[in-house]
Amino acid sequence: MMSDIRKIKNKTSFILIAKDRLKAPFKAIDICLKSKKTLKYIRKTYGWKRWFNTILVYWYISGENVGAGVIDPIFKFFPSLCPYPLEVELEHITLCNVNCVQCEYSRWDPQLKLPNGKPYKGQMMSLDQYKHIYEEFPKLIWTNPTGEGSPFLNKDFIKAVEYLKKRNVYVCFSCEGFNWNHEISERVVKAGVDKIWFSIDGATKETYQKIRVGSNFDKVWENVIDLIEEKKKQKSMLPQIVFHFTPMSINRHELLKFIDLVADLKDKYGIWVSEHVTIDFQQVLVSEKTKHLKYEPTTEEVDSVYKRGDKRGVEVFYQRPSYEENTKPPGDCCVVWKEPYILINGDIVPCCACIQRDNRPWLHKYTFGNIFKTPFKEIWNSTRYKKFRKMVVNPKAPVPILCQGCTVFNFENRRKKYGISKDV
Repeated sequence: MMSDIRKIKNKTSFILIAKDRLKAPFKAIDICLKSKKTLKYIRKTYGWKRWFNTILVYWYISGENVGAGVIDPIFKFFPSLCPYPLEVELEHITLCNVNCVQCEYSRWDPQLKLPNGKPYKGQMMSLDQYKHIYEEFPKLIWTNPTGEGSPFLNKDFIKAVEYLKKRNVYVCFSCEGFNWNHEISERVVKAGVDKIWFSIDGATKETYQKIRVGSNFDKVWENVIDLIEEKKKQKSMLPQIVFHFTPMSINRHELLKFIDLVADLKDKYGIWVSEHVTIDFQQVLVSEKTKHLKYEPTTEEVDSVYKRGDKRGVEVFYQRPSYEENTKPPGDCCVVWKEPYILINGDIVPCCACIQRDNRPWLHKYTFGNIFKTPFKEIWNSTRYKKFRKMVVNPKAPVPILCQGCTVFNFENRRKKYGISKDV
């Protein structure tokens, strides 16, 4: 696997895209086949419209291991053909009572302010604000409303989720599983939430609680099981439960054990966990404050993770196991910008990768606009946003300022040759 990743630097973006996209239809078909019982449940319970929307998500969406992004190459070569967004990510909360060692939230200066002067920490969107935002996207098919915090500390979050499901929008989000109760289990199942990622970075209580300081390993697993039991009680295939694990220097010894832990849960509860039980492994984002957590696995270590997953019947995704810049796909392959990211105050940035820079003032400085001040349609069709979409996919253009230092795509080689555009 690692050898395949390292071949990236020897391929042109065209070959990369062609090779990847030729696989995309087969990936979409594979997702549909792996989800056939879930799709059948959706059709019988919610009707054909919701069923069709889910199929569309599997084919159109490319992020979060949800879909295959089958037509993404069209937008790479012809960005002007990209439709008004059908997908959006939303940061609805910046409040958490758990201090995770790898998390941006835990590193924020208490004096960090929003552009309006309010403290950055402790902000939550109201139901009216949720609706204001989502009504700007009348044809929305997919959303991930997560943010930098614990989602259910926002009491309006579950109401917003219920509102979105009434619109037949595919809803998925991440959750630490600590601020959870049985009422939440009942309501997310009844609403038909599509997917929930539970972020659990340890296979033992000792390791987990060193990483997620203030949380409780036993309580989190009890909450996960409560959700599974509620799915079984309501005879619901939804939400699909996915596990997220961030490999670091302090938990690297528990990756295989975590696979076994999840597999044991699958063996006990079967399909009520998920039709195809999945673990997402994604490397910790490295900064000056987290470099001590950096862990770059060997090829053998990555292979052992996949082998254990295969052996135990758990689907494993190990994303970006290497930190080498040249192992990332070239920046002009990026079409993630078709999925805008909305910050807590309504400021718009092109995608979620921007927030991984861990520089909030910088994001607000270069935002495309604010959805609470300007209709998103005007922002999307603005001269600067249009220039951005054309520039980001042009391998001979300067790097747009918001793409500088991207953690997903390699813009560094292009930056050295063509510089950075501070105007786009």
